[in-house]
Parts: sequence; structure tokens; C-alpha cells
Amino acid sequence: MTYNSNNFSFIFGLEKKQNQLDFIDINLYKKDNLLFIDPRLTSHNSDKFSKEMDKYLRKYWSNLISEIKKENISQVFKLMKGLAEPKETHLGFSEKKQRGNSVGNKLKPQFIKELYKLINNRNSHVTHLEDIEFFIDRIGEDRISDITTKIVKQVLIDFTIEECKKHNLTTQTFLQKDIWNFETGEWESKFVDLPSFDNKPIILVPKNIVRLRGGSKNIISCFYRFAIREYVLNDSKLLEEIFPTGKNGQHLSKDIKNHFPISKEILGKWNNQYPKLMVDFKSAYLTDKVTCLSDEKIEMIVYETYYEKVG
Repeated sequence: MTYNSNNFSFIFGLEKKQNQLDFIDINLYKKDNLLFIDPRLTSHNSDKFSKEMDKYLRKYWSNLISEIKKENISQVFKLMKGLAEPKETHLGFSEKKQRGNSVGNKLKPQFIKELYKLINNRNSHVTHLEDIEFFIDRIGEDRISDITTKIVKQVLIDFTIEECKKHNLTTQTFLQKDIWNFETGEWESKFVDLPSFDNKPIILVPKNIVRLRGGSKNIISCFYRFAIREYVLNDSKLLEEIFPTGKNGQHLSKDIKNHFPISKEILGKWNNQYPKLMVDFKSAYLTDKVTCLSDEKIEMIVYETYYEKVG
């Protein structure tokens, strides 16, 4: 059995390993357990907490889009007020590495500007929070995870409380700020009972809603290749400006890639040019690729078994 004296299970005396737990067995001495909450998995899963998180995310995103379309800038800033970087989950990059990686005050105006452009484009088909990672620079798995964590923080707190009761864990009362209220649509502060380490609160995260580092880059690459294969190679007008290297003047995927190197700007242009691109990618390709991580892959991060195997 793999045990690590730095992990939640050992410190709280659970005598269980990752495959016996419903939450991420975080290393409490590290602030950068490199796992990231993936909102796609909340809609993919059927358990009650995933369903509740998906409900929160859909409502928040719907509210945000509505205010953007109404050009109610003060309400947009108000909705984004609570999206500071979360620390209680111990997931993602460490605070030092992550500085500026959340949607902080410096990034927020540019982020909102890009959102306005994206949402007000009738062809964008940006229907979910996670869609923005395809088109907005500096938005990857880290910021998507941070934003998601803050929106569903109440659900994660409820999950943590249930796990504490299940495992008979001692808790401590903490004031938690920036909790988004599903009913009122407001950010609020409240006292909640949570497990603690070094006198700091811990919020547990279900193990079935996280992805690995690099997941955002991989999915963007998939979208890029899908667009080339299903749309660009069939666009005779666009192909006129690209030199073919295939037999009998045939255009190859590499010709497109050389002419249009991958970037969020080019993906945005193609998405505007081909209104069904995003819809087709999600239905024909992405749906089957959204899967939960295995316990073994999670252990490689939280127990650092990857390094043990390499060593």
C-alpha cells in the first residue's frame, strides 16, 4: 500500500489510499498538487455533486453572458469580483508560481474585453465556461480550474463536510469569503466547518472532476487538427492561398499547419468562418474524449509515484 506521510489521508489518520477515497488525497506540504478541476467532467459525471456543480456553472455562465450582451459593465465586474485564486484546495500551481494566474485585477479588464468580443460574435457558439480556453490567450487549465473552483465553492464545501462526517474527521470553524450564492447570484462570506492543516482551512475536491497539467494544450491541439481535417481542407477558396505539396497538387494537413501555425487567434478566425465548427467538434469528437482520471494517474501526482518509477 502506498502511503505518504505528507498526504491528507496519513495526516488525518484515515489509513486509506487514493483508490479507497472519493476525494483527491492532496499532499498538504505542497501547494502545487498539479491537478486541475475540469468543468467538462461536472457535466459528464452523474453523481449528485457533479450535477450540482454543473448547475452552478451553467447559471453563473448564463448570468455573465446575459450581462455582457446587455453591456452592463458594472454588473459584469460584480459577477467576476469573487474570482480570486483559491488556496484551500491545494490544487494547481503554487501561489508563488501562480501569481497573476487567477483572474485578478490586472488581468480582469483585458479578460472582460476578450469575453465581450467572443460572446457578442453570433458565430462563436461559446456556450460553456470551458469554451473560452480555445480563444482567449492566457486562459488554460490553471485559470479555468481557478474560475470553476470559485463558482462551485459552496458545492465543494458541502462535499467536504459530507466527507468529514463519513470519515469522522475533526473540523474547525473558518470564515470563508467569495462564496457564490446560486439563489441570489451574489458573492457572500459565511462561517463554515472545515478540516484544517497548519491552522488553515482545507476544501476537498472530488477525484472524478480533475485533469492533468497540459490538458488544455492537448484539447486545443485536437480542436486545431479537427478544424483542418473537417473544414479547412474542404474550403477551396481558402486553399487558393496555400501552396500544396501533395501529389497532383493535393493539399495536405501539413500545408495548412505551415501556413496557419496554431494560435488562439487563428482558431477564433476559423470558428467565426465556420459557424458549425465548435458544435461539430463537441458532438463528433470531444464528448468521447472527456473521461475521469484513474486512481493511478492521480497517485502519480499526489504520491509522486511517477518520480519513484523514473528513479
